[in-house]
Amino acid sequence: QDFYKNIGAELRYLQEYNLKGQKHTLASGVRWFSGNTDRKQQGKGSTGDDYSVALLPETTFNRDLNYHNENFAVFSEGIFRITNRLLFTGGLRYEWIQANASGRLGYTNGVENLLGDISRTRQFVIAGIGAEYHPTATSELYTNFSQAYRPILFGDLTPPATTDVIDNN
Repeated sequence: QDFYKNIGAELRYLQEYNLKGQKHTLASGVRWFSGNTDRKQQGKGSTGDDYSVALLPETTFNRDLNYHNENFAVFSEGIFRITNRLLFTGGLRYEWIQANASGRLGYTNGVENLLGDISRTRQFVIAGIGAEYHPTATSELYTNFSQAYRPILFGDLTPPATTDVIDNN
């Protein structure tokens, strides 16, 4: 069973302005997110015919983990029109991410196997550029290059099972 508590907000500002006879656009903003996942696994439930997520009264979840993620970003992007048919875009984004995990992985010989408090923090800047050309009123050619990042996954914070075997083939 997973229980989620997430909240986030994003504030954007859009400004259009004229320069050298062309309309240009600047977009900027901030983003904040806080997410919590309470994960409970490997509990013993009933063997009845009806769907139920209830545990048997004398049991508990063997695995009881808590994951928390905080994310903050600041970004800015511009659209620069060179002519009515040609435009360029460019943008930057700063990201700050913190992921935390804690809880119980299970039991070994009746003793709790605790995950401990694990925390990973990253911050980086990513960028993107692009161009558009409109040869006619109904056609468009475009290209772009943009960076991205791989988020910290829950699996990155949880140690792998020691009994897993990977086939070399």
